[in-house]
Amino acid sequence: MSKFKYAILHLQNAAPAAVEFPATHLYQLTALHQRLHKELTKLTAKSVPPLAEVVAECEGLEPVARRCASCPAWTT
Repeated sequence: MSKFKYAILHLQNAAPAAVEFPATHLYQLTALHQRLHKELTKLTAKSVPPLAEVVAECEGLEPVARRCASCPAWTT
């Protein structure tokens, strides 16, 4: 059985979002995000789209709301 971990992503002026990922690959996702943020400063484009930041990793996630407007897939 696959074990999953969660990355909590935050985009400026938006609600945090949780992304479920195989536990064996979450470290790679976090490292990729950090690298992308480092490279963003080197871009010379006039308009660079915002990129969410990984603000936390966790092994378990228990939604406490029946339905959340920013997370419509979560139901209890």
